[in-house]
Formats: sequence, structure tokens, C-alpha cells
Amino acid sequence: MNENDYDRILEDTGNKLGDLMEKCSPDEKKKLNAMLLQVVEFVDSAEKHGKCFDKTSLFAAAIISDPDLSEELREAAKAYIEADYAYVKFLTEKQPEEETTKDS
Repeated sequence: MNENDYDRILEDTGNKLGDLMEKCSPDEKKKLNAMLLQVVEFVDSAEKHGKCFDKTSLFAAAIISDPDLSEELREAAKAYIEADYAYVKFLTEKQPEEETTKDS
């Protein structure tokens, strides 16, 4: 697989998660909005202290951890995190190869 494949998979899983979130009940949407607000506040605060976090992955982790949300939504959030991890791993492993090539 190449970078475009990982990017496409991440985009597809993110779109699926977003589609499922749109179909949630009003109560679930209210809960998701509250979760998102907490994630954004946490990340914004951390960034002020020089720390960097992926808001989308943290939001997906919050979704997974809430047993009151639908299993389908939680599974889509898990798929997003797995796709994000695979993409970051690919980029991390690719980077040393590029640096070696530049040094040659």
C-alpha cells in the first residue's frame, strides 16, 4: 500500500463515522456534541502548554468508551482509530527511508 491508499482509507472511515453521527438520535447528538466540546477544550489547553493531540482520534476514543452509544457508531470510531494508526505508522516507517535516501 502507498500513502494515497492509507489516506483514502482514513478518509473513508472518517466519512462513515460522520455519516453514522448524522443519523444519531437527538439525545446521542447532544452527548456527542458535549464530548466534542470536552475534547476541543482539552486539546486547546494542552496546545497552550506545547503539547499536540489529534482531536479527531481523541473524539473517536471518547465515542468508543461510551457504552450508551450504539455499537455501530462505536465500531466505526474504532475503525477510524485503527486507520489513523496504520497511516501514522506507515508515515513514521517511511520517514527514515526517505532520510537514508537523502543522505546517500
